[in-house]
Amino acid sequence: MAGVHFLAFPHQHEPSSDRRPGWLWQRAAIALLAIAVVGLAARTIFFVDETEYVYVTQFGEPLRLDTEPGLAVKWPYQSLWRFDRRLQVYEPPPREMLTQDKENLNFEWYVCWRIPGAGFATDAGGLADTESHVRRFLQAVGGTQAAESRLEERIQAALAAEIGRTRLAELVSLEPGGVAIGPIMDRITANIRRAAAEQFGIEVVEVRLKRFNYPEAVKPAVFAEIRSERQRVAVQYRAEGESEKTRIESQAALARDRLLAQAKREATRLRGEGEAKAIATFNAAHAKDPAFYQLLKTLDTYRAILDDQTTVVLSADSPLLKLLTQGLPDLPDRPQPEVPSVGNAPPGGPSVGNAPPGGPSVGNALRGVPQPDLPSSGAAP
Repeated sequence: MAGVHFLAFPHQHEPSSDRRPGWLWQRAAIALLAIAVVGLAARTIFFVDETEYVYVTQFGEPLRLDTEPGLAVKWPYQSLWRFDRRLQVYEPPPREMLTQDKENLNFEWYVCWRIPGAGFATDAGGLADTESHVRRFLQAVGGTQAAESRLEERIQAALAAEIGRTRLAELVSLEPGGVAIGPIMDRITANIRRAAAEQFGIEVVEVRLKRFNYPEAVKPAVFAEIRSERQRVAVQYRAEGESEKTRIESQAALARDRLLAQAKREATRLRGEGEAKAIATFNAAHAKDPAFYQLLKTLDTYRAILDDQTTVVLSADSPLLKLLTQGLPDLPDRPQPEVPSVGNAPPGGPSVGNAPPGGPSVGNALRGVPQPDLPSSGAAP
């Protein structure tokens, strides 16, 4: 025993029974089993949402369709295809198309589509239940992006064909019933709906035009043409306005001349009637007393030619000079049976030749002025 040495390590202990190598293998096996169970459950149990259809396939072959919301099971080697059952709206990028009158336009449109449920069928009655629709959709396109790509191709071709048969004036019009966009999109929707249901199992709800406009490259030229057209229309409107103005002014001038002519004619008639009445009155007055009438006319004539600015050179035997220096002569009394006498006034009225008591007479108005002999009152001045 002398050659045997024992070394003591105070900090080392024998392994406990909980840390034996077999225990590690057991825990690894349990973990692997749990992973396998979870993986198997994940491959077997699946959840069906209420907004989707779930189709179970086996090696590419469709087996069944699950539409009820909740949990469902399948074999681990089977696959799942999920399809949204809600309404889908697809808006492709704009495309340039030519109208019948060779106008190049950018058209933007959208399509509303979905995988139909039970009860939807084509015109030929080829689709009837939901599983048939989903199976046809799965076999024809397989997914949403592929379905929208197929729809875009067909709708673009149909829209280009319709636009090629339509003039720009039918797409843009100021008349309420002159726009043909509604009927065009209705025809495209009907054609695409029938083809999409029969070929892809898709229900096309509606195809509508969103907007259309000229391409950016040609907009400056289009705007210049629009301005030129508006200027031409403005010139036309101005010319029509000037023509209408001339017509209205001509009519107004004609109406004015007509009214003036009528007024002048009526004024001439009234003036003639007045002058005729005046002449009749003058004639009646002259017939009653010609000498007195002649005297009044003479005085009116003198009043018209004599004023403050007039200088008159008269001869010594001029009747006017005698009238101015000697005054009015006495007029003879001429009694009249019908009217008051010019020479003798009725009681209370003055006379021309002899004034009534208390009133001056015309013949004696200038008694205080020396009066040489004048010619007879019947003689003209």
